[in-house]
Amino acid sequence: MGRTNCCAELKVLGVHLDGGHAPFMVVPVDKLHRARTLTPDEIALVEPLVIGAHGVERAAPRRDEPTVVIGMGPIGLSAAIFARASGANVVCVDLRPDRLKFAREKMDFGATLNSEGNLAANLHKHFGQLPSVVIDATGNPSSMRGGFQLAEHGGRIVFLGLFVGDIVFDDPNFHRRELSIHASRAGLTATFRDVIQLMEARRISALPLITHRFDFSETADRLPGIHREAGLVKAMINFDGFECR
Repeated sequence: MGRTNCCAELKVLGVHLDGGHAPFMVVPVDKLHRARTLTPDEIALVEPLVIGAHGVERAAPRRDEPTVVIGMGPIGLSAAIFARASGANVVCVDLRPDRLKFAREKMDFGATLNSEGNLAANLHKHFGQLPSVVIDATGNPSSMRGGFQLAEHGGRIVFLGLFVGDIVFDDPNFHRRELSIHASRAGLTATFRDVIQLMEARRISALPLITHRFDFSETADRLPGIHREAGLVKAMINFDGFECR
């Protein structure tokens, strides 16, 4: 069916199978996606960008369509990149002021809203209606449940973040609005190629996502606590002396 990202037999190196740190590995050539002009930093960002891009593919926002992306972590930021590239009218939402500031100032996303208070009313005030597309990248059950109150009648909800547990929603509200719910998992082969092409054409810029950097020799010391460092979005490990072929 071409849905390789959700195959019942899917095996991902480094997730379902060991081998991500092996010095050599053998994979089918059609699993390799060549970038001809991207820098090593840009190449390392392709995979997380694909996750956000596929979430936007699932949402399929139309030009100028009111769209909200909730959760300004790296995946939510990636989704916002591609939602904006699609021409959608995008608002970014988070609970943390520092993440909203990063989205505005470093990513130049423009409109942002704090999720505290009456988010539905604030979105309605901004758009003149509720958003037709809600992309939730939080993985937070409370936020995911709340999305059913944020979507306009006939709207679409994409759960990009994963919560390990049950999500409960009000069925009469769901039916009254005739909402559509989509899951989003990883990305398709075509998505990888599309993201690389967009980056090589300089239609999107993702380098501001890199906020921290350290050398491979520092990995044992830095990696265990990197998630607690202030302002972290994406950390890049330098492999000086290693040649990429």
